[in-house]
Amino acid sequence: MARRRVRRLGRHPVHGCSRPRHGHAPRYPLPVQIDAIGRDGPHWQVDGTSFDALAIALPAEQAAPLLRPVHPAFADLAGQTPAAPCWTVMAAFAAPLPAPDILREEGPIGWAARNNAKPGRTGPESWVVQAGPDWSRAHLERSPSEIVPLLLDALATRLGQPLRTPLAATAHRWRYARSGAQGSASLWDPAARLGVCGDWLLGPRVEAGWLSGTNLAAAVVAIERQPVACVERLQPDPACPAAARARPQCRA
Repeated sequence: MARRRVRRLGRHPVHGCSRPRHGHAPRYPLPVQIDAIGRDGPHWQVDGTSFDALAIALPAEQAAPLLRPVHPAFADLAGQTPAAPCWTVMAAFAAPLPAPDILREEGPIGWAARNNAKPGRTGPESWVVQAGPDWSRAHLERSPSEIVPLLLDALATRLGQPLRTPLAATAHRWRYARSGAQGSASLWDPAARLGVCGDWLLGPRVEAGWLSGTNLAAAVVAIERQPVACVERLQPDPACPAAARARPQCRA
């Protein structure tokens, strides 16, 4: 007998999970772009502020250049673990499309799903269409306005008929969408009080990022309770400025 695969789906935006936990942290104006980190004796310097320990929660490609001057070994691990990109189109329609709720790997499409079929969702017929990594890489520097018709045409081809004009459609480029898997839960140098976490350490799943972060947090709280700087994003994605502004850029 085949085993049924269990999938879990969050009902709230991802940033809603983290905002309440920042209440005890120092406040900084956002967005803040961090281009370099350094040492001042035993302390870490981040944007003119001193910290006793530093945690970096960035994609491997963004962590590597920050780490290179201060911790080459960690930088090498990040440099050896690249991520694959993913272009995603979100579109709403006035009537249901003649398709099952989930489509997988055909042509440019890596995965597509009827978003309004997910638990607790309401509203019009809406779809999330994700391109495969090879197609996304080949079209990486194209604009969102160019990507929307390309992926909707791919969806129409998959369904075998033209699509009605969508009520709304937009595209977002996840430059670091599908992470690698370095093999560590997190990286922590107790002598330097420097740590790194992220899904690229464990694998390309949302829970991998969470598990890596909690693993690093356990290492950090094992030392004396002192201020910790956390760099969560190096710079926004110029192709999707609105989405980039919506993502948290914090240091706690």
